[in-house]
Amino acid sequence: MNDQVNDLLDGTLDDIADLPSFEPFPSGAYRVLASFAVKPIKGHGLCPELSFKLLECLQLAETSDVPPNEGSEASTLYMLDNEVGAGKFKKIAAKFVDFAGSRKNRDIIDAVKDVECVLLSSVTIDKNDSTRRYLDVIDITVV
Repeated sequence: MNDQVNDLLDGTLDDIADLPSFEPFPSGAYRVLASFAVKPIKGHGLCPELSFKLLECLQLAETSDVPPNEGSEASTLYMLDNEVGAGKFKKIAAKFVDFAGSRKNRDIIDAVKDVECVLLSSVTIDKNDSTRRYLDVIDITVV
């Protein structure tokens, strides 16, 4: 450990990895660790959140996009109080049924913790605020 720190101190800023980010990954395909949790969201009650820790960028949809750094994190919320959020949650949670060994929503949420997956995602821009971007899960496959 001391040798690694000494090497970094003797090196340049280019030798130090960039800080992992927490923002939507650019549209593309990724190898990730996926985890479900339940999060209270004001005005929506409890919402399932699917979070991702990047292991590897497999392919970007746009060659001009910059791939996120390994270890970067992103997530998406499923607001079950509307049909779009509930429908998207159902579609994605169904991908974990075999892994969880159950079709019960809570069982799936409880079972999915640091599960290695291939994620196909896109970015959605908030219709009311173009500066806000959200990760949209197109497809996910348990590895």
